[in-house]
Amino acid sequence: MDAILTKGASTGETRLVNQCRLFLQFQRLFDICNGAGTKIRRDALSSTLCSTAYTKSSLSWPRQGTPSAKAWLTWRRVIRQTFLTDTQGPLRPYKLRRPLGDWTTPPLNQDTTWKYYYSPIRDTAYERVFHNSYWKFPRIPGRRNGITFASADPDERTQLPATTSPATIITSSMSQITLSTTRRA
Repeated sequence: MDAILTKGASTGETRLVNQCRLFLQFQRLFDICNGAGTKIRRDALSSTLCSTAYTKSSLSWPRQGTPSAKAWLTWRRVIRQTFLTDTQGPLRPYKLRRPLGDWTTPPLNQDTTWKYYYSPIRDTAYERVFHNSYWKFPRIPGRRNGITFASADPDERTQLPATTSPATIITSSMSQITLSTTRRA
């Protein structure tokens, strides 16, 4: 919200944007970005974001009813003008003007948990299945598009290692998932 206020949003715009932010339950920009921190997720600019599909906050949030159509229009416009490279015309790539960079807080110390994580040290992907329980997936060697993992038979549930960073799915099928993340092996 600080960046939005710095950009000169009016009090009314800030109120409408905050309604959407509270409804989506996100605190920081990375909560609505891909795992690589290079783009805002497409669904984060719509009123139908299922925040638990990607991230889950452990914070207590105030109740926020569904924002109005005007609030969602203001949300998209302000987010676009504040953070994205594509500021006019049809909204296309959702690319951040300034990528977020590597994650600096270990995932176990964050108040937001992600659906997927990647450990470059173990070269393994992790999918959250319960609060503190994860399936791990081995990497498929030799793939060039993102980081690809076998997803047919996940190993037993495990704890999340401290050496992971958040990731988002680029593609998935019955036999593999491809993730976007900041750290590469």
